[in-house]
Parts: sequence; C-alpha cells; structure tokens
Amino acid sequence: MSIDILRQLHAVIGNALSILDTTFSNAQVTYPSIDDVYAPSSLSEQLTTSPEVVEASNLIVAAAEQLIANVKLPYLSLYDAMMAYHIPSALSFIERKNVVEILAKTGPDGMHVDCVAEETGVESKKLEHVLRLLATHHFFREVTPGVFTNNRLSSLFSSGKSSNEILANPQGKYLGSSGVAALVAVLGDEMFKSAACFPDTDGPSEVSQTEPLPRTAFSRAFQTNKNYFEWLELTENRDRLSRFGHAIMGLSLYEHPEAVQSAYDWADVKHDGLVIDVGGGLGFASLRLAQAFPHLRFVIQDRPKVLWESEQPGCLELGRVKIYSHDFFHAQPIEVSEDAIHITKLPRLYTKDVSVFLVRAVCHDWADQEALIILNHLRAAARSDTILVIGDNIMPYACTDDTPSAALPGAKNRLAPLPLLANLGKATVTTNYVDLMASTLYERSLQELVDLALKARWKIVEVRLTGVSRFGYVIAHPI
Repeated sequence: MSIDILRQLHAVIGNALSILDTTFSNAQVTYPSIDDVYAPSSLSEQLTTSPEVVEASNLIVAAAEQLIANVKLPYLSLYDAMMAYHIPSALSFIERKNVVEILAKTGPDGMHVDCVAEETGVESKKLEHVLRLLATHHFFREVTPGVFTNNRLSSLFSSGKSSNEILANPQGKYLGSSGVAALVAVLGDEMFKSAACFPDTDGPSEVSQTEPLPRTAFSRAFQTNKNYFEWLELTENRDRLSRFGHAIMGLSLYEHPEAVQSAYDWADVKHDGLVIDVGGGLGFASLRLAQAFPHLRFVIQDRPKVLWESEQPGCLELGRVKIYSHDFFHAQPIEVSEDAIHITKLPRLYTKDVSVFLVRAVCHDWADQEALIILNHLRAAARSDTILVIGDNIMPYACTDDTPSAALPGAKNRLAPLPLLANLGKATVTTNYVDLMASTLYERSLQELVDLALKARWKIVEVRLTGVSRFGYVIAHPI
C-alpha cells in the first residue's frame, strides 16, 4: 500500500467534508455535535438524512475506516475486532438498567457514577468501567473522572420516559417510544446470544441427525427447534414478542421514513387498486402509503399474534387499511368470508384483483426453500398485470459487481469510486451484520434475488435504492 493511496483516501474525506460544510452553511445551521443529545426534529438532524449529506457521510465513513485499516498495526486491528463483543454486551446492560433515562435528569453536567449505581442497584465500579468503555467508543461522554452524561449516540436509545416511570411500569417502557431502546434490547438479548453460537454451526441449513428440524445459531442458543417467530409466540415469551414489535419500529429508522413511497410508482396504480402487504406486521408501510396515496386500498396480512400486537387506531381510522390474519406459507385466499376475519371485518376479498403484492422485510427471514413457497403462492394468486415489490437489504459485493443483474435499471455495479471498496465498506456493513443475525436471516445480493424470483416465475425489472442504507426495493412482473 503506497502513501499515494493513503493521500487519495485523505482527499476523499476532505472533499466530502467540503460538501457537508456547504450544505449546512447554506442552511445556516451547524452539523449536529456528538456531545449534544439527539434532537430528531431539529433542522440539523433532518439535514443528515438528505441525499447529498448521506452520500458525503458515507464517503467519509468508508474512507476513514479504510485509512485506519491501512495504518493500524495488523495485530491491533485483529485484537480490536475480536474483543468488540464487549460493546453490544455493555449497551445491552446499560439499556436494561435504564442508565440513559437516569442520566437524562442532570443534562450536560452529568451525574457521578455512584449516584447512577445507587438508582440501578449495580456495583459502582462495574458500572463505571462499562460506561467508560462506551464513552471510549463515543457512546456517552465522561465529563470529569467518574461523571458521565448522555450524548448524541446514547440519547438515541432513550425510551422517552423517566426512570421513575419505568420502575413503576416496566412493561410499558417502550410504549410510545421510537422503538430504538427495544431494538437495543432485542439485539443485545436474542441476537447477541445467538451470535455466540454461530461458530458451532456449519450454517443455516445444518441438520442434526437426532432432531427433525434445522439447527441454527438461534436454536442452539435458546435450545429450541422452533424458528424465531414461532418461539416468540410461546406464552412464556409474551414480553419478548411485545418488545420485538417495538423493536421493528426502531428498525424502520434504518431506511428513510418516506422510502417506501418511492419503492414503486404508486400514483400510477388504478383507482381503488388493492395492495396486499404480505407479512406486514405492524403495518407501518401500508399506513404511510395509505396516507400518501388515498386512491388505494390496503390489506395487511400476518400471523394472528403479530397482527394483534399491531392493531392501532390509525389502521381503522383510515378505513382503506384492513387487517387480515394469514400465514404466507399457505395459498393466498381467492375468496375470504367474513367468518374468517380475526381482527377486522372485511368485505369479500378476491386476490385475483390484487394490483400489487408488497413483500417488505420478509424474504430475508427465510432460506430459499421457504422464500420460494411464499413467492410461489403470490404468483399463483397474481393476474398477468399484478406487480410484486420486494423490500429487503440488497447485499453489495466488496468488489465490482459484474453479474447480469448489475445491468438492471437502478442497479449499481459500484457504490463508491476507487480506491474505496466497491460496497463502501464500513458505511454499509450493517447489511452484513443483519445477514448473519442469529443465523436466521438471509440477506441476498441483487443477482441472488433475481435468481430466486425467476424460480417462482417472477421477473425483476427494476431496482430502487433509498440511498440512506442498503435497504432497497425490486420490482417484478409475473412471467
């Protein structure tokens, strides 16, 4: 690696910083400081999700990380990576003890760790070491020795409630929140524990000779042969199921709130056209679309317990959004009688009249064999002009994409110019993390999505990327 490459990476950072400087100067605001608490409604924070700022930020992150990888001693890079498991462990610990909410009482002056420990019941020295590790990784700020306060990163996973409110009603901690605190809790519980078992599995398809169902890292961690969603629905996991529902809200921040509105040309769908939100869960996507496109009707389909958790006045008030209990591993109902409706009474629904099947964040939960069952059922219920819209993380290669799918409208064979990694490296690595999550998720490259869809007689014709993340949408026609 020559010094010239390092200078090129340095130049990428400098050029991108100039873009940020110009954008925020023109808006007469400053870039959000990491020492301030997260303020999502501020103009500064809103600007951070604008396309030009996202692109510049991604270049800075990718180049800075690649620069570090080149100049840091290899042993230290390896050791640092191997010990990084302490970070999610510490974040999970802090979330469980409501430390963010406790620190919120004192503002930027912070609170001594002894006072925090007294409220949490945790030994003071242990808590201090946990907070210092996180402050070293820019979560929290150590104001003076042993005195800590929230910052932009830590305040992001505040529940929005006081610590006293949470103690009085622990089950209500995540109600009305952004869902990020619940997401931290889920990632630090089921997913973190599953990840520890990942090396003990040969892969998602490993099958035990003595057990009838596939053994994943998740099933090893929790000693179950049920898949994650079946396991959540067990009576003893009722609180986890509720928490997962809130975590999905937090996960939705991974893409721009209006991204689903640009996933397809919804305005071109016929008046009173029917959109089936397959595995729609809490129904956020359908609610956003229903508000933006009042000429459409929507049906949210999911398992009964998931839908029950998701029932909310917004669905009913809109009128054009209905909820229907359906397992997507079964054939789509050609005709649904009112007696079959578990949540909301519907008129007869003819899926042969469906204009669009929206399958958002569903296929990545299942291996190809199961995903094909879902897509085949949709194909059997589709008209010749029915559209399939699949929303998932689209895995970019770390090298230039030379597969046939790279020629599709909207696709990119590189996300970044040389000398950066083609996939923007650290700037998009969240997709890789999600790919390995609990060994139960199956993030796919664009070519893998194309191949999967073809097997179910769907032809992907276009790709739409949101820009904020690698979560994107593909549009497919029946063949």
